[in-house]
Amino acid sequence: MIPSTPHPLLALTVTLALATLAHAKEPPNAVDHAGIIQSFDDESFAAGETIYQSLCTNCHGADGVTPPLPTARAFGSGELKFGADPYAMFQTLTNGNGLMGAQTWMTPEERYNVIHYIREKFMRPLRDDFEEIHDGYLEALPTVNVVVKESDTVARNFGPALASQLGRDLSSALTVKLNNDTTISYNLHTMDTAGVWSGGFLNLLNTQHYRERGGGVAEPDGTPVPGLQTWKWGHDGTLDYPTDKLLPRGPLPSNWLNYFGHFLHNDRLFLAYEIDGRSIYELPSAPRGFNAIQQTLEIGPGNNDLKLCVGELPVDSPSVSGFLNLNDRTAELKKKGPIAVLATKENDQLKDFLAASIIGAIDGLSLSVDDKNRLVLHIPAAGKTKTIQVIRHAGEGEGNLLSFAGYLRAKLNKNNAVPRPSDLVKNPAKPRWPETLTTTGTLGDNALAYALDTLTIPPNDAENPYNTWFRTSDLAFFPDGRMVVCTHGGDVWIVSGIDDSLENLEWKRFAAGLYEPFGLQVIDDLIYVTCKDRITRLHDFNGNGEADFYESFSADEDVSTFFHAFNFDLQRDDEGNLYYAKAGQYTSYALPGSVVKVSPDGTKREIYCTGFRTPNGMGILPDGRPTVSDNQGSWMPASKISLCAPSGFYGYVQTHATEHWAPDGGAIDHRQVTPPDTFDQPLVWMPQDFDNSSGGQLWIDDPRWGPLSGRLLHTSFGKGWLYYMMLQHVEGVAQAAIVKLKLDAITGIHRAKVNPADGQVYAVGLNGWNGGGRPGLTQGGIHRIRYTGTPQKLLTDVKVRPNGLRLDFNFKLDPEAAQKKQAYNLIQWNYLWSTNYGSKQFSLENEWEEGKDEVEIERVVLNKDGRSVFLKIPGLKPVNQVELNLAIPSADGSTLEEQAYLTINKVPGDDGPDMKELTAGRTFLWDRAKKEEEERKRQRALAQARKKAEAAAKKAAQKKAPPKEITD
Repeated sequence: MIPSTPHPLLALTVTLALATLAHAKEPPNAVDHAGIIQSFDDESFAAGETIYQSLCTNCHGADGVTPPLPTARAFGSGELKFGADPYAMFQTLTNGNGLMGAQTWMTPEERYNVIHYIREKFMRPLRDDFEEIHDGYLEALPTVNVVVKESDTVARNFGPALASQLGRDLSSALTVKLNNDTTISYNLHTMDTAGVWSGGFLNLLNTQHYRERGGGVAEPDGTPVPGLQTWKWGHDGTLDYPTDKLLPRGPLPSNWLNYFGHFLHNDRLFLAYEIDGRSIYELPSAPRGFNAIQQTLEIGPGNNDLKLCVGELPVDSPSVSGFLNLNDRTAELKKKGPIAVLATKENDQLKDFLAASIIGAIDGLSLSVDDKNRLVLHIPAAGKTKTIQVIRHAGEGEGNLLSFAGYLRAKLNKNNAVPRPSDLVKNPAKPRWPETLTTTGTLGDNALAYALDTLTIPPNDAENPYNTWFRTSDLAFFPDGRMVVCTHGGDVWIVSGIDDSLENLEWKRFAAGLYEPFGLQVIDDLIYVTCKDRITRLHDFNGNGEADFYESFSADEDVSTFFHAFNFDLQRDDEGNLYYAKAGQYTSYALPGSVVKVSPDGTKREIYCTGFRTPNGMGILPDGRPTVSDNQGSWMPASKISLCAPSGFYGYVQTHATEHWAPDGGAIDHRQVTPPDTFDQPLVWMPQDFDNSSGGQLWIDDPRWGPLSGRLLHTSFGKGWLYYMMLQHVEGVAQAAIVKLKLDAITGIHRAKVNPADGQVYAVGLNGWNGGGRPGLTQGGIHRIRYTGTPQKLLTDVKVRPNGLRLDFNFKLDPEAAQKKQAYNLIQWNYLWSTNYGSKQFSLENEWEEGKDEVEIERVVLNKDGRSVFLKIPGLKPVNQVELNLAIPSADGSTLEEQAYLTINKVPGDDGPDMKELTAGRTFLWDRAKKEEEERKRQRALAQARKKAEAAAKKAAQKKAPPKEITD
């Protein structure tokens, strides 16, 4: 109930708001704020709870009092500086404010649902200043003055089909546009239909195709066609095959199903797969002039009989079933005939019906109704290929059924032959996207050793002929220097004209409709794309400059429906094996946060290592070892880059299944998981102000890239920065230092590649879910980081030595000034590995007390080459983070000011423990944190009990009854 008496403070706010609105034109608004708030109910609370627990607890906490992220608000006790009423909180979620980024990936209803949950769960029971909602407040809210319709948005052009999830449950679907009114969608894990509907294609307004974060899902945009929703293959001779041992979110076993991909020919599409060992080419279509679905099947030879359910009515038991002849003048059903019918009757009149017929090489094939009232096509074993067409129609009434018979009669009178889908591959096809887009890039400052050139992307939306949103997500190169670019929305473009001037860049669309691609490789002139459900390999068989076969090169065995469950990057070692990383948090994977290794031919898959939270980027060293980055969060003290080994574990505890963690869709409470003793330490940790959201890595060894060639580079998705690293191996332990290049990209960067034609580094990225990053980043962008030949002073190496650090430079140092300790400032600290979102900084010298340590340099020694120094630091120990700030005078009188961060996992010649062993000894900190959390819970429970007792006492006093007493 909404109280009618306003809170005094709210009454004043409402009065002022009404006065303001009376004198100002209300801005455009499509949200019914008052209507949504008035409709709050238990379902709204449950929906908000799901969102909050999935996405908000990491920062704001689960109790409303102790946020894991120090800068986050405590909803039960802290100040809500931008307003505590629903509309003010909605404005904060919508527009962002302070450190809170805009959360427009949620629909308005979802934003209000989570606000409702926060207010009822935390604010109402815990805050004295909780503000109730009243009529005056609702009347002051902005009213709807504009209606946003899908027709008001840009219609994206995906070509004939789009791969995506469908709804909240189906994680891998291919939705095919048969005509402007009819759509069919396939479940790629079973090759059954996921739906058939009329009226439109897909509603994508809340997905990544229209929103930065794209947390919504693709939904059918139309009305389901009754009776045609079912198209299901049987296995091992039965439609009711056992499912209890199947993968919860992956494809059927290979002996039942192999999905090979789909072919495009002009605006037609056919799917290639194998059922029970028999090859199938399936071409769906919708005929002109009649409302029916046609599915042409080219069925390969084989010894297994096949069963295919071609439809069922959405009722428990159809009243009648039978057959109809093509020339029948009434709908009286018979025992035999070319048209099989399932129907219901009402008052002895034919009502809803499903009718199907098969034409083509139908010898031995039959349609029948089984004991579960399903219309079943029986396909016997055969020694040669058969091509048939299944025509299905659903409707109501006798006249409609007879019209279907008339349509079939006319169709057969014209041509009884059924063309084979595979013949389409042999025929020439017109390009679907013939226009080439041109842009002109801009060159960076040649006064720097490394200039930041910009490869201008084409305009977005209606300003380009295909309404592409260029949120660029990865790039790769052909040997001749042509660039391949993919977008978050599923496009692949080939860019030509990349030369010194960048004056004439030509963009040709090569593929579209892919499922959230985040990785690219060009191998033997074929493009490989990491999608959310598989690695897809693209072929251009007819040579028209566009992909016509989207091959399922290696399908995932576990595809989550969670928004943030991406497959990140695509790397290749010298043996041809491919690697990509699966998201760890915000997923329902059985083994989240893993790196998947795929054999060169795509037939073998294995989990290479685990323990990653949000591994948005990888790299490969020359010896074939992969690197993976990760981002600060729960069980992730800070952003980091790891050098990975087979079976390694890299810290994200959710990958350790225990009795408290139920994978495969169950509830996950990572705070109750018992952590292992330790994890494999990274090459380098990085504080948030240095890299708050990491991207991928790139090993660059082309001498044309100047003095920084021969190094591992790193990208920042959150900052839009590029870094170079200095690796070191000490007695089998890897560690590194990292330095930022003085370049600021126009977008978040998460991939970088070398162009073999010019030897320069190209970086790509987008903006969206990298909240808290540098403001002003664009939605997508591509840069060339070009070596100009201009001399630039650089810190070229940092190495840990016994009792100190060696620093190398690419210039002569001032012999006297370089040996002054004041030129070097070092600070060190450790991180705590725990459930908290990130970690505070802890002293190494003072038994893990909160704080940093100044590192004392005993003396500085200038080496004979005049380009390097040794900082003598007696007692140097393993530590998570060292911040090194330099102001180094050179021999020519100028000064290099530089900052580097390094991680010391091992000190050479030190017989003491390395960082991995030290981490294992931190369990007392974990135990302490757990005890503190238990005590906080106890105190909160006690406070709530007292508050309830006080309320009960007041109520009892009003009734002149003695209050109950509560004691600790």
